[in-house]
Amino acid sequence: YLPTILARECEAFAAGGEGFCVVLLRLVGKAGFALGIDGEEARNHVLQRIAATLGEHAGAGDHLFRYTDQDFLLVEVDSTQAHSSERISRLWRRLDETLRTEAPAGTQYSMRVALTAADGHPDYQRLLRRLEFALASAGGEEGLLIV
Repeated sequence: YLPTILARECEAFAAGGEGFCVVLLRLVGKAGFALGIDGEEARNHVLQRIAATLGEHAGAGDHLFRYTDQDFLLVEVDSTQAHSSERISRLWRRLDETLRTEAPAGTQYSMRVALTAADGHPDYQRLLRRLEFALASAGGEEGLLIV
């Protein structure tokens, strides 16, 4: 499903349509695992709350995916990098609040968000590689990376 969505958005942009942005959110626990929460039920509860927060943030035409066990990917359609950056800053605060209220006491985590805008290149995998590289290059740093 993700390849179909990204290919369609790349084609629409190349044909003169509105731009789109891709956002990759990574949640990492202290030990480097997804949130570092012991117990599958507790971890699933927190991830469901995060997904709900992301879903509330997503616009009507946006697409949200669980990318890996610790990553979520959001395709923001009809968006510019500046607009998405503003929206992601607000989302960051909401996600932090969700994690503080939903994760078990003492849970240590970091959030990294990479954002990139479509650049007209027809290969959507290039966008994904840029996002993944940005998150990998950030190491243990928390923050919003615009690539």
